[in-house]
Order: sequence, then C-alpha cells, then structure tokens
Amino acid sequence: MDTQVANHSEQSDATDDTTNQRSPVLESFSYDDGIVRLFATATIVWALVGTLAGLIVALLLVMPSLTAGLPWLSFGRLRPLHTNAAIFA
Repeated sequence: MDTQVANHSEQSDATDDTTNQRSPVLESFSYDDGIVRLFATATIVWALVGTLAGLIVALLLVMPSLTAGLPWLSFGRLRPLHTNAAIFA
C-alpha cells in the first residue's frame, strides 16, 4: 500500500514540473484588419462593376445602335455580366 502512495507522489511531482513551465501571458491583443479592408474594397469594386454593367445594359435597351454592331457587346452577352457582377458584389 505504501508503494502505491509513493508511486502516486512521484507521478504528481512529474506533472507539477510540466505545469510550472507555462507559456508567457499575452499582454496585448490586436486584430489584423487588413483582410477585412481587402474584402470591403473588393465589395465596392464589384458593386461599381455591376452598376456600370447595368447602366450599359439599360442604355442598350434604349439605343441598340450604341455598340456599333459589335456582337460581343450585345444585350444578350452583357446581361449575364451585370447579373453575375451584382450577385458577387
């Protein structure tokens, strides 16, 4: 019975040594706002792209000759650009 008590006290001494070696206390904490600013900037850029694409598409409904007959600037090709830009903004 005494050997069990002795073994237990040796184990507790070993664990006490490891608990005394704690990491240093963090004295100050600050947030890294850089990534938040980048996401906010991306949101503003995509909102401007979506608004500009919507304005161009709306003008194409009023003045179809605005694109000078270029097929890649037709209403049907620019409407998905406006929709996707507005969704991702």
